[in-house]
This record gives sequence, structure tokens and C-alpha cells, in this order.
Amino acid sequence: PLRGGAGDSGARSSGAETMKATMLGMVVVAVIAHLLYGHSEKMLNGEFVYDDGGTVTGNPVTMAKVPFSEVWKRDYWGKDQLVDRNSHKSFRPLTSITFRWNFEHSVKTAGDMLPYTFHVWNAALHVVVSVLVVPTVQLAFGSVRDSVRVSIM
Repeated sequence: PLRGGAGDSGARSSGAETMKATMLGMVVVAVIAHLLYGHSEKMLNGEFVYDDGGTVTGNPVTMAKVPFSEVWKRDYWGKDQLVDRNSHKSFRPLTSITFRWNFEHSVKTAGDMLPYTFHVWNAALHVVVSVLVVPTVQLAFGSVRDSVRVSIM
């Protein structure tokens, strides 16, 4: 069922068939990604661990201790300006923005920063990104089947 594109064998499929195969591939990837990232209540209810202390709970950008505009000026850890010599130089503004939104939403709705909301959003974003890999790889390489395989990896 996942045919279509230059990389697949057999007769050339129509645009409608390719679109249908792409959509089916995206659904398959979404289900697999959900099973991997978001199926476990134990995982979603876990505490902050490992580097979460630096990137989430100890990050002034994430914790809204500095103006929002600082997300564009500070490294991923939020402690140093990107131009500082001591900066880690890792720059992940979209990640920092989602962490900050998580923090603000969690505090607004629950009165405290809850790991659960961070884990739910993290799992949801993993599913979305995994699904978006399918059409991106298909566009680049022409094969629905290969794009689904790459997406699952």
C-alpha cells in the first residue's frame, strides 16, 4: 500500500494514489511515534531528570525570570549570552520557547511547574516532527515507502 515515487518499483502511481499512500504513511508513523513516546502514564508522570535541571528548572529563560526577548540572545542553558566566552554556544530557541510556554501554562493552570505538562508536550512534538519527516523525505527522494522507513528510524 505504501507505493509511489521514483524510488519504488512497479507501475507509476497517480498523484492521488501517491497522496493516499503518503497520508497512510503519516498515520502509520503517528501511531508508532505515539506508542514510543506518549503511551506510558509512568513516563508522562515522571520527574525532571538528567539535564532538565539546566535546561528547564534552572534556566532563567524557561522560568520567565528574564524578558522573552532573551530567548534570542542566550544559549540553550539560558545562563550565558551567546557572545560570552563562557557560553556553551548551543542555540535552540524553538526548544527554549516551548519550555517557556510549558512553564507559563503549567503555572497558570496548576499554580506550579508540573513535569507532566512538559512530558506531554514533548511527546506530542515528537509525534508531529516524526509525521512531518514523511512528506519531507518523500519530497527530497521521491519514495513514500523510504520516507516512512526513515521517519520510523
